[in-house]
Amino acid sequence: MSFPIVLAVSSELLSNRTAIVTGASRGIGAATARALDGAGARVALVARHADALAQVAAALGHDPV
Repeated sequence: MSFPIVLAVSSELLSNRTAIVTGASRGIGAATARALDGAGARVALVARHADALAQVAAALGHDPV
């Protein structure tokens, strides 16, 4: 089951900021990463599941490092 997450954060607050999201390979972590990326933050994704994490990074349009 998937629920939309709404982040009421101004893009001005996150522009040129870096956010570290742990557990970013699925669930709340992945949704948070998408929201922060969409708001203009640079997002560092961290998770135990490398394959799933690479999929999230690719969905955001970035290459995993």
